Amino acid sequence: MAKSINCPNCGGVMSIFDEKCPYCDSVNHMREERKVVETERRANLVVPLVIVIALLVANIIAAAAAANAYSAGSARARAENEERSDEITAEFLSYLDDGDYLLAYAFYETGDYYSVSGLKRYRAVTNVLGDYSTIFFYVAPERATGYNRDWLLNNTKSVATHLEYIYSEPSGYYDTPVSDEALTYIAGVTYEAQALVASAYHLSDEEIKALPYMKSGQIEETLRNAYLRAETDE
Repeated sequence: MAKSINCPNCGGVMSIFDEKCPYCDSVNHMREERKVVETERRANLVVPLVIVIALLVANIIAAAAAANAYSAGSARARAENEERSDEITAEFLSYLDDGDYLLAYAFYETGDYYSVSGLKRYRAVTNVLGDYSTIFFYVAPERATGYNRDWLLNNTKSVATHLEYIYSEPSGYYDTPVSDEALTYIAGVTYEAQALVASAYHLSDEEIKALPYMKSGQIEETLRNAYLRAETDE
């Protein structure tokens, strides 16, 4: 808006902020109108601002309440799981005994049983199960994708990495040592993972025996070469 206007009475130029015309002393009604408009504008801003502040406060309170509820719910769930520790552990071991390694891992993960005391001594097993499930995702013929050339070769690095993890020294839960029972389960999972990989990549017996002593890069190269060799033989 222009800061200079013409006086409606005498036509003289004056500032919009002047109370009166400097030439004819007429009252500057535009200045008064501007004050009214400005006052109304500020008044109109107050209500939305109050609403925005109220909404922000309400959201903060709701977020804090939700966080507290989640924390309380998680604590309650952990306490309930701990009361069922023996039952949960027995079910987990039943899947391992049956060789249902994917089901065992799914049961452990989806049940949020990380803190269950009975399962802590099997933490090394659950770690290996996680790697096994990833390998299964990439190479198991039961998967809907099947395994084809591009799928396997594109994911060879991940397969090799997780296979090396399985071959690595098992780690337990903090100061809880890895028991002989856990090592027996780990051996079973390791054998199944190795068998899946060997079948998918057409490894020879010599290559299978050498895998546990390789680093991930060597495993990757071995898998890739074996698969390409099988392709050539066909």
